[in-house]
Amino acid sequence: MYLENGAHLDYAFHSTHKATHKDTVCEVDPATPQEGQPSAYGATPKLYPGERLKIIEGHPCIYKYIHPPPRDPEPTPDQEREQQQSLPLVVLIPGGAHNARVYYGGHEGHSAHDYLAHWLSQLGFPVLAISYPLESEPELMPPVSPGLRIHTWGRQAASVTRSVVDATRSLAGREILLVGWSMGGRIVAPYTEAAIKYGLRVGLFVSLAATPGVAGLRPPPPGITQTRHGYATCAGLFELFVRQIREVIPTEVFRAEYFGHTPVSLHGWRLSHHAATGRLVQDHWESETDATPSADDFSLLPWMATVVGTESLDSRHVLIDRTAWEYMNVQRLTSIWEKRHKLVRERNIDLETKASLSTTSTSDSSSSQLEDGATQSDSKWDAYSSFVLGNMPGALTCTVSGNHYFFLGAEGAQKTAYSIAELWKKRCTLELELWNILAHESL
Repeated sequence: MYLENGAHLDYAFHSTHKATHKDTVCEVDPATPQEGQPSAYGATPKLYPGERLKIIEGHPCIYKYIHPPPRDPEPTPDQEREQQQSLPLVVLIPGGAHNARVYYGGHEGHSAHDYLAHWLSQLGFPVLAISYPLESEPELMPPVSPGLRIHTWGRQAASVTRSVVDATRSLAGREILLVGWSMGGRIVAPYTEAAIKYGLRVGLFVSLAATPGVAGLRPPPPGITQTRHGYATCAGLFELFVRQIREVIPTEVFRAEYFGHTPVSLHGWRLSHHAATGRLVQDHWESETDATPSADDFSLLPWMATVVGTESLDSRHVLIDRTAWEYMNVQRLTSIWEKRHKLVRERNIDLETKASLSTTSTSDSSSSQLEDGATQSDSKWDAYSSFVLGNMPGALTCTVSGNHYFFLGAEGAQKTAYSIAELWKKRCTLELELWNILAHESL
């Protein structure tokens, strides 16, 4: 049954045949839901161990939480508490036409060593991988969300994160390290906004060949078509992906268990889904409005880091990503400075007003305070601008050899996990430096 007031539909999982460790089957309650929700599902999706299928924010979602293995030797209570406080929860968001299995695998014959989630977990990170609604064949999620928009996608993923944190004692108080691959870069602003409302702090976003939600940064591909259920695809997309996954995922397994069609607004293809007609229509602004932060919102974003590949098949990401995400970081840091400077300016105006109403001696004292404030501001500006222009460029960028799927395969997955861990350490160092420049003011 679909529950009102934001409650979640948790499908009843049970095996309809003798289940194996590779194959978990679910059955869906076909009760009549609210308007706009599916009334019944003909397919019985095949889920991997640990996956959960729910309706969240009115749309289907599959997610999997992976707890890090115990360390050898067993940590003392103090060591365990230190690790829990220092390592964030890694939230993995897939790109267009993929579910989150691309991060953790699970098909018959797969090797965990080929997947990023395994290596992050080995480093001690708890991992949460979240799939957005996809249309696939065979059906994995009910194909009822062709009109899903980016801001709802962000709320859905943040809601999943909040529910997993609430259900897992060891995650209490941890920061979030958000990772987005490819199209997944467009989620950073709406996810962060929703996470703040849910009482979560996103400390870092890591782009894996991901595109920021900035208008006009990437042109729509040719040959866009609408699927039977109103989702979007384009000519040659599947073939392009298959060329790059090599031997990690067999082609037919990839088609059946990892690949699907995406709600068009998530792509940023200057199209939207028209609910009344069920058709894709030209729309230059819906996706950009949902994904692009305003000038005021930039200060709310986390630090943003980049991991890029090296091959020409992924040329746009290889050439553009570092600059694109550094642009986002500079926008964030500029917004932080402007908001702080506005507070300083308002304080000085208040001092000037008080000085004009006081005696000469008091006025002299207030003038001295104003001069001291101006000197401190100039000093902070010198340190701040040096930090932004000198310390930041290149500090949050790593390279891993490979194509758009550089994080797939044992070597690439391990190197990507180590890169993410290194970027988290760099972020902690940069935040401390910035915190000191701003005289221990909250960022």
